[in-house]
Amino acid sequence: APLVGGGGGAAADGDGDGAEATMLLDGQTLRDLELLSTAQGARGSLAWLLDKTETPMGRRLVREWLRRPLLDRRRIDERLDAVGLLTRVLAGDVEEAPGVAIGRLVDELKRLPDLAGLQAQLRAATITPKRLLGLLDALLHLLELLQDLDLTGGGGSCAPRPS
Repeated sequence: APLVGGGGGAAADGDGDGAEATMLLDGQTLRDLELLSTAQGARGSLAWLLDKTETPMGRRLVREWLRRPLLDRRRIDERLDAVGLLTRVLAGDVEEAPGVAIGRLVDELKRLPDLAGLQAQLRAATITPKRLLGLLDALLHLLELLQDLDLTGGGGSCAPRPS
């Protein structure tokens, strides 16, 4: 992969169109920048400073974003806009309706099982039937929640809303 930023600590990852191109940071770079931990542990790292998440899935996502930062300016701006909106909504700086929807979404996400862990078990073919049913129930619940909150964007990738 082509080097990004010199020094051999980072390489580009993606299909070249910039849609999800990310920078791959090696372990030494992650340590030197103290992105995930410091010499004393997690406290004081950038992940520790930024992580205000409520769920294990959210914590993993923040860490993944730090491990593999975006390269495409448009995608970076979109992510910043989304994080900014969520921050304003949760702080009460935006009209009430979105804040109520986001608050409900946060509460519901806290109740979900660890979807990434279940997905990993599914991929490795080590998931038990009970956990597979739990994953299916969680995904159906999440889809229903997104439809109720009208956060699916009507993109057709979700099942149609009941009439």
